[in-house]
Amino acid sequence: MVGDNSRMNTIGYTDQDREDYSVVIERRYGSYYLLCLQKFLEEPSNTVLMGHYATKLDVQKKTVQLHEGTVVSFDKCFVATGGVYPSLKNVQPSAESHVTTFHRKCDLEHIIDKSQNGEFQHVVVVGGGSLGTEVALELKRRGSPDLKVSQIYAEPGVIHRNLPDYFRAYCTALLRSKGIDQRNFSLVTNVETDSKGKLQLTIDSWDQYTMEADHVIFAPTHIDARNELAVEAGLEIDQNNSGVVVNKELLAFSDVYFGGDVASCPSSIFGRIRVQNYNHARATGTLAARNMLGGREVYNDIPTSEVFLTEINMKHNLVGIVDAKLETVGLWEVNKNKKGKTEDQHFFTSRYNKGVVFYLSEGKIVGMLLTNLNESSHVEKARNIISGQVDYSDLTRQEIELECKEKVWDYLSSTSISAIY
Repeated sequence: MVGDNSRMNTIGYTDQDREDYSVVIERRYGSYYLLCLQKFLEEPSNTVLMGHYATKLDVQKKTVQLHEGTVVSFDKCFVATGGVYPSLKNVQPSAESHVTTFHRKCDLEHIIDKSQNGEFQHVVVVGGGSLGTEVALELKRRGSPDLKVSQIYAEPGVIHRNLPDYFRAYCTALLRSKGIDQRNFSLVTNVETDSKGKLQLTIDSWDQYTMEADHVIFAPTHIDARNELAVEAGLEIDQNNSGVVVNKELLAFSDVYFGGDVASCPSSIFGRIRVQNYNHARATGTLAARNMLGGREVYNDIPTSEVFLTEINMKHNLVGIVDAKLETVGLWEVNKNKKGKTEDQHFFTSRYNKGVVFYLSEGKIVGMLLTNLNESSHVEKARNIISGQVDYSDLTRQEIELECKEKVWDYLSSTSISAIY
């Protein structure tokens, strides 16, 4: 195996390395990953090499060259180099130590600690996607009671790529109600420190203005594939998504497999896709391992991911292609209070308890958003609905809504669906 997105590769280690590595794994990833590592090391032939990274992959000679010159031969190789995390642009040298790019949960810990001891009073989160929103809520939940959290993003509202307009506006309003300062339609164009050492952000919105903060955490949701090894090896790169082109068995070349963020996988439903989440990384890693051991399994996974917004009592399961640019049909259980309100006021002040949003492309359901529907059976049914690829192109909008309503009978009783958008 080459890569774990941390520049540490599995090959060989000492007893001290094992202890140090276990500490690193637990701090960075948590106890579940430490347990997986310990299980892996129970087999004497399994080894870990720390502090090394691959600089060259020769797919014909079946060798991997490490940065210090060591060449390792292989019979089969799995490459999971992950993605390239972008950096926040226009950060001046004096301000670099005040900016953190979020990779893992541990990147948040020192910021929370500094807020709790009073060192940080104001933290800015740059990014309005699912990751930035989760980070902002986590800071508000675990930081000091007086910590000010601002979330800055260019889009109209949070999780703009995934949520239909009305639901995006609702989620953004909930974040505001939790005291998270929302700065939409805003770009951070410069980060520097002033003569007193205070952090100053220049923000372009309707007007240009400056904001003072103690720290910035940059939380991009989408990252490019880390494909340098594959490019140098002459493997095919998907020009649309930057991933390494693999076949249905996750092979990019004979005995060389790619998975996780770096792989561009074929799908009969979605075309060629590159997925960036834990569920996909685990699924492709498992499938590649089985095939490396002699299997001939094919990748036919429908991507799923979760967004945990606990502070606003909301969890989203994203199944398939959940793209807000597509046609959507939303079925919701809604708490309504119409007394004394106009229709517009009633619409924007309703509370969405749970619901399902269908995403349609060319008349077929290609994605589903499940909100506060967390049973594994719900996700599995969503996968089955998408796999069915029923064509609704000839139906009217009202007929499509009725078809979608029938599909969520087990999710939401017919009497509880109080809103269809």
